[in-house]
Amino acid sequence: MTITLLGYVSILLTVFFLLKRKPEYFLYSSIFFCGWTGASIVNVGDFPIQPSFYFFIIYFLLSFRFTVKKVGIPILLSIFVIYCGITLIFPLLLQNKNIEIMMQNGEYGYLKFSISNISQYAYLILDFLFLRALLKNKNNETINNNIIKWYKFGFYSVIAICIYQILAFELDLPFDVLFRQSPHGNVQGSRIYGPTIEASMLCYYLVPSIFFMIILKPTKYEWIAVALGMLLGLYSFSSTFLMGIIFMLIACIVLAFVNNTKFTFLSKKRRTVSLVAIGAGAIAAVAVVFLGFGYMLDFAENLLDKLNGKNTSGSERIEAFETMSNIGLHYPTGVGFGSSRSKDLFSTWLCNIGILGLALFIAFVISYIVRGYKYKRLAMTIPFVIIVLLMLMSVPEPYNFFVWFFVYIGLVPNKKEIKEDIEEEKEMVIE
Repeated sequence: MTITLLGYVSILLTVFFLLKRKPEYFLYSSIFFCGWTGASIVNVGDFPIQPSFYFFIIYFLLSFRFTVKKVGIPILLSIFVIYCGITLIFPLLLQNKNIEIMMQNGEYGYLKFSISNISQYAYLILDFLFLRALLKNKNNETINNNIIKWYKFGFYSVIAICIYQILAFELDLPFDVLFRQSPHGNVQGSRIYGPTIEASMLCYYLVPSIFFMIILKPTKYEWIAVALGMLLGLYSFSSTFLMGIIFMLIACIVLAFVNNTKFTFLSKKRRTVSLVAIGAGAIAAVAVVFLGFGYMLDFAENLLDKLNGKNTSGSERIEAFETMSNIGLHYPTGVGFGSSRSKDLFSTWLCNIGILGLALFIAFVISYIVRGYKYKRLAMTIPFVIIVLLMLMSVPEPYNFFVWFFVYIGLVPNKKEIKEDIEEEKEMVIE
């Protein structure tokens, strides 16, 4: 077991928070660090513990009280989590059938029950508890505001770390030992990854965070952070970022023509479309100036090659997708949650939990969007929808807390819902 430099800092913060007797500080810390997905406070062999997980576990232990009150978790999501747990027995039932899968380490092997089945489901349960903890405080305006504030601070920290990484690469300064201590990380030449494992995981954090900042009507200083996030995403040379920006632009156009949002910056159709067009043009112009026209052409060409399977990464992705999808189609109920890990979440879950499990998750996402439309919070559902699309396409990693933070953002009730919840809690809460 190795305690990292960040681990010692986290221990000092733990002592400070305990002395202050403020358990909510642990929750805010887990939100602040949720973008630091390649950071670790302690490595137990090849198993890292993210700072966001560490702080949330402490918060959970300090604030745990058994209640049966409703906190607003969608029933379809609960059913999905339960079904994933049921599938854990499938590897035991199918391990004699010599089913070849892509395992968690990226190599091919035969299906069998392993520690990854338990660990991956444990992550899912932890995410479920994190979402529940956020929703438990949904009627507390102060805590809700602090949750959003500390997510913003975390976003700024990731931007700052990425800028430092560019300088560190140029000046041969220490980086991984400070901000990316996970043993699963890999240095990708001059590509930036910030406090995450690699470039695509940085970008599937940046894109929804940028969109989230925009729909909150940022100040002029926050616009600077948004612009820097856009430039860093382009500089990462990640196809995940480029696809995310395309999804974001589509979402803006859709929201502009759907009269279903209380956000004033989306209230005028022409103004919104103009802002989107001007913003996209400005970002493209700045990118060309700072990164070079040739760089941008290479970026686009790399994306097309990857989608067509012409480069190594693209061919590996296509092979993994076809192999895992065929298994999922052959076993509609899946071969067991956590058994395999492909290059994308779609084929990973199609293999592990089958058509049935994937259908449950998609049904939840659809109901999530419908709920947002019903309560005029459609814009707030978009960050999570973008993450889902990016994960299904290229990032098989649904366990990071920022994914579930955005589930919460789309589920936070309006004033009418809060009033109804308060009345209901008076009758239903059992301490």
